[in-house]
Amino acid sequence: MLSSKRPSPIPSPQTVEFWKASAERKFMVPRCRACNRSHWYPRPFCPHCYSQDVALEKASGRGKVYSFTVLTKDKSIVAYVKLDEGPIMLTSIVDTDPEKIGIGSEVTVTFQPTEDGTLVPLFRGA
Repeated sequence: MLSSKRPSPIPSPQTVEFWKASAERKFMVPRCRACNRSHWYPRPFCPHCYSQDVALEKASGRGKVYSFTVLTKDKSIVAYVKLDEGPIMLTSIVDTDPEKIGIGSEVTVTFQPTEDGTLVPLFRGA
């Protein structure tokens, strides 16, 4: 499994609200108000229509494994998760037996601290 000594994120002006929500264990996903599509990662413009009318919305915290790999050295799982809201997110799957994960496996968000205590959203088997 992954070490609890994950590097801490460095918030930018575009991501500070996302990290504030994560500190409260709220998983937020950006949604464009112009085209109504969600996207990942938080940024000040929509990658679909380039509108700057983007807002963070509370997400369900659920998704399905789109693709994954198990790192042989420590049996950690790196995965692309297709969020119920639509975007595909690169993440880690934690607290889950690698033998129980496959394409299409349902996962839910969990928050774990980094080296400075910042909570980051990761996923675990549902």
